[in-house]
Amino acid sequence: MPIIGASAGIAIAKRLTGVRLDPYTSYNFLVEIEGIIAGGFSEVSGLSIQTEVEPKKFGGENDREYKFIKGTKYSDLTLKHGLTDLDLLWS
Repeated sequence: MPIIGASAGIAIAKRLTGVRLDPYTSYNFLVEIEGIIAGGFSEVSGLSIQTEVEPKKFGGENDREYKFIKGTKYSDLTLKHGLTDLDLLWS
């Protein structure tokens, strides 16, 4: 079982008791870690995926070209103008 900080424990207790603490209503993007909303951010950049494809032709089938996936690269995300009440995000 993972060790969580005091603020994460308080947030979980508030959610279990039905008390709603939602400071993230004005943020466009929420970060959720293991089912817990860890923070809200108004701007995210770096959302891109690049998939490398290798075309191959085989003997006897000169009119066809097959494409094989070599790998996928993900760019780093940049989260800006955020708010969090959990120390889980910083850990």
